[in-house]
Amino acid sequence: MKQKNIYLTPNLAINGNGARGGQQPAWLDDPLLGEVFSPAAIALARPGQNAQNANANARGATAANPNAPTSYDLQIRSLAKLNKAGVTIALGDDTGIQNSFPGYGELQQLERMAEAGMTPQQVLVAATRTAAQVLRLNDLGSIAPGKSASFVVLDANPLDNLANARKISKVYLRGQEIDRAAIRRAP
Repeated sequence: MKQKNIYLTPNLAINGNGARGGQQPAWLDDPLLGEVFSPAAIALARPGQNAQNANANARGATAANPNAPTSYDLQIRSLAKLNKAGVTIALGDDTGIQNSFPGYGELQQLERMAEAGMTPQQVLVAATRTAAQVLRLNDLGSIAPGKSASFVVLDANPLDNLANARKISKVYLRGQEIDRAAIRRAP
């Protein structure tokens, strides 16, 4: 992959490491998720709400072989090996499909990429500059003259802990601050 300049966008699904054996993942009760998505949308992702969800975490370990690695475990191992080999990695996820949450899923993905051994700096570059380069979006991905000035301001340093990417103070889109309070009030 490295020799042929092929990039990887991992898809460590939002349920991948959240609920095993029908347990409810803690992220379903995250206040940040509730700021953007309705209780009805979140309820659809709770275990037992649909057949896809009920089976999503059963892949891998079974009653016959409870120690078998899950699909998630195998994906984490693969990402670690590819990162170590120097393959280009860009943030990627399947948000927007059933029971996933655009934006929130990417925050989860940042942390999961770190679980695979990527440093916070590698993860942030994969999520910004590399993702923009892969998509050939030359006006995005970094802060520089002539770029779109779309960015977030955080209350804590994500290089210290990627979970700090959730501590959003302000959001700017093309240089204009977004009124997050107005979005929260919208029906």
